Amino acid sequence: MMAIELPPEILMIIFIYLTPSDLYTISSVCKKFRSILWPKTEISQHIWRKSRLHHIPFLNRSPPKLCTTTSGTEVMSEQQYLWLMIICEKCQFCEQKDKIKLTLYWEAKFYCCSTCLQKRTISGYKLIQGFPKVLIKFLNELPKMPGVANWEPQLYFESEAKRLLEEYNQVREYERDAWIERKESITKETKKEIKIYREFHSEFKYNFREVARKMALEIEAEDYEDKIMGLKEFKNFYCTQLATPSKFIKHTKV
Repeated sequence: MMAIELPPEILMIIFIYLTPSDLYTISSVCKKFRSILWPKTEISQHIWRKSRLHHIPFLNRSPPKLCTTTSGTEVMSEQQYLWLMIICEKCQFCEQKDKIKLTLYWEAKFYCCSTCLQKRTISGYKLIQGFPKVLIKFLNELPKMPGVANWEPQLYFESEAKRLLEEYNQVREYERDAWIERKESITKETKKEIKIYREFHSEFKYNFREVARKMALEIEAEDYEDKIMGLKEFKNFYCTQLATPSKFIKHTKV
């Protein structure tokens, strides 16, 4: 009997003993396997969680509560968690594989290099030109990436800012005070999660020597700016952001 012909109940037991990487591979084999492994159902989450704890026991922290919903936040799926923590080994937007030059940004849930990051961020100075100031505190300011100096002004993910502005503009004016109060609570919780998991990922992903290399790269960026590859592009990007008109839709009252 071929594996694909086995009953789902048997397949679920077998899948638990496969590594997370194997689960990702086998989920692409056929629709039957994918229908078991890919949905965010209780059964599929159980399979991925058991695989994680069985094969990577030191990755014993559960996925973070970072996925935004209309009612607040919910726990990230095991599939996405394992992809970010273990399986993804290069920039998600280019072929950069040197993990010293890569950083996991929980804010946007991707693993990327500084060059690709710059294409997806907006400076604080640029942002406030077309963005309600009351919303700034709800955005996640990005941590400084090793190898990029002159991190000021604050950088934010452009997609996150647009999504927040659209959500705000859909709220009726008389409901905005309550929305802001609820958003403050959600944001506080999210930022706390991001800080915890950023430290956890650093401890999990990098050994002492690699941590030292990342720190050295950051120090070098501060002391020898002209020698840092990508810094010139970053400065040009920053200046462009200040010079060009705002790309954000204007804040309108509902």
